[in-house]
Amino acid sequence: LDLSIMQRYRVNYRLLAILALATTFSSAVAFGAWRFQINRNADKLLARADAAEEDGRLIDARESLEQYTKLRNEDIDAQVRLAKLAKRIADEKGASRDDQGKAYTILTQTVRISNDPEVRRLLIDTYMDWGRTLDALSNVEELLDEKPDDPELLSLQAECLYRSNDFEGFTELAYELIGYDASKDEFVEEDAKAPQVVEVYSMLASHLRTDEDTEELADRVVERMVEVNDESAEAHLEYYKVQNREALLAEARAEADHEAALREAEKISDEAERNEKIAELEKQAEEDAAAAEAAKQEALKSLERAYSIEPDNTDVLVQKGVAARLD
Repeated sequence: LDLSIMQRYRVNYRLLAILALATTFSSAVAFGAWRFQINRNADKLLARADAAEEDGRLIDARESLEQYTKLRNEDIDAQVRLAKLAKRIADEKGASRDDQGKAYTILTQTVRISNDPEVRRLLIDTYMDWGRTLDALSNVEELLDEKPDDPELLSLQAECLYRSNDFEGFTELAYELIGYDASKDEFVEEDAKAPQVVEVYSMLASHLRTDEDTEELADRVVERMVEVNDESAEAHLEYYKVQNREALLAEARAEADHEAALREAEKISDEAERNEKIAELEKQAEEDAAAAEAAKQEALKSLERAYSIEPDNTDVLVQKGVAARLD
């Protein structure tokens, strides 16, 4: 009985094999159809992104690229393109916080996926804009591993150190960049790693002025800046700002000292002595005012030099406008 039952329900291996093959085939067909649909959708999204970007609809382009990279996450070039586009949107005037946050997220993801140096550089700019100088510094050092002598990266490293208040590290690096040998107290042109980067001179001079013992060196640093970069409008503009700022500070200090001395002179009981002292102070005030005006006029020569080099430079034109209003 048992044997007859088994014979009656014997497995039809041939039919089972046919069913298995049919299932496998249908699954392959279904997968192929799914893959075909995915590829077609991806192609459409990429085409939409191209058209939107060409028309200036950057947010639409970004959204299409985001969807595309989700479907084709192996397309690193598209991911890099998405990161650059997101940063471009975030840098536009009036960009929303959402756009800025989205750019940061995409940039960090893209750096992790691609290690693209251009995208990492954009991420550094974002960190600097947000005041996250230590995060920026770590990424600058990543780039320096590949290009250890790059002047722009070295200057950016110096800026990160300066803005993170690592003044010892900043000063050491800045000396190397402008070619200053502290042991000999001299500038060595052939030793300068980035003599053309004006910002380094400016930051270094600003830091040196915080100590009376290095104020004279600060003056020499800004003078060196224009000496080495005589054909740079940026250098002469920065020199003007430094000179003008120092002239205004000197003028303000002289006025404050005059007011304080005048108050003391008013306390003198003897009228003749008091009048004599006041007259002396007024004469000194006139001399100080004349000296301050001469210093400001000397500073204006640097501004005019910058203008003669680049008459269309926006920063130069702005400073000329400010100077004209204050004249």
